Amino acid sequence: MRRAMRALAMGVVLMLGVGAASAQLLDTSTGMLVDPGTDPADYSAVMSGQPGNFTMELAMDAQAQAQEQAQEQQDSEDFMNSTSASNQPSDDDSAAAAPPAPTWPVTAKPEISPNGGKVAAGTEVTISDADAGAILFYTTDGSKPTPASPRYDGPFAVSADEKVQALGFDLSEQPSSVAAETFAVKN
Repeated sequence: MRRAMRALAMGVVLMLGVGAASAQLLDTSTGMLVDPGTDPADYSAVMSGQPGNFTMELAMDAQAQAQEQAQEQQDSEDFMNSTSASNQPSDDDSAAAAPPAPTWPVTAKPEISPNGGKVAAGTEVTISDADAGAILFYTTDGSKPTPASPRYDGPFAVSADEKVQALGFDLSEQPSSVAAETFAVKN
């Protein structure tokens, strides 16, 4: 009985130890730990050998903060311009227009080849991007691709009528616009 209890206790300790050890993974591409509880998508990507996309999330957060700051600055400048304009009656307020808010560059739109239309079953579809640093994501079910969509890693075959859509994302830029091609398989 004691042996059985010790074996059971040892099994529980080992399971807890394994669970604690596997609770976080190291993303070797960035050197950061990925936690399945707080970011299951990144954890899943790192488990499958791909780099996590939390750096994209950080970049998108930084982009949102930069846009908020630019908007606050624009609002402040608009207020200052309206205050000075009300103190100085002038018909030429267009000369005091505020400069445009800064924007982040946008990743190049991916290209899907071949162009859509009627194709033979098994036709290989490739997705490319002029931005060599872009990560490409795609869908074949007609839904809009996101960084949570499958990552493009090489040509794939079209076996049925499909709408292929692709999104490019560079960590230092905004996501691209979505490229789309519709394929109809010839009978």
